[in-house]
Amino acid sequence: MPRSRKEFQVDGHKLSISNLDKVFYPETGTTKADVIDYYLRVADVLIPQVSRRPVTRKRWVNGVGTVAEPGQVFFTKNLEDGAPEWIPTEQINH
Repeated sequence: MPRSRKEFQVDGHKLSISNLDKVFYPETGTTKADVIDYYLRVADVLIPQVSRRPVTRKRWVNGVGTVAEPGQVFFTKNLEDGAPEWIPTEQINH
């Protein structure tokens, strides 16, 4: 089955997002596209709240799974090597 892909323009930057049909939450059928749509709808409120704050992402390999079969999870604190150069970053002293 072919994976869906869509291109977006955000602040003059071209973004290509793949696997939009990937199910993130199997119990509700919520897909990657559904999650992105939600963040786009709340962005005007969310972005000012999280701007300039450190981010740690909790990530699942193949979706969150279910109560009976939880998904494999890991944390990401650093920006991936393939991230665009225009994403602002700062060093954190701790």
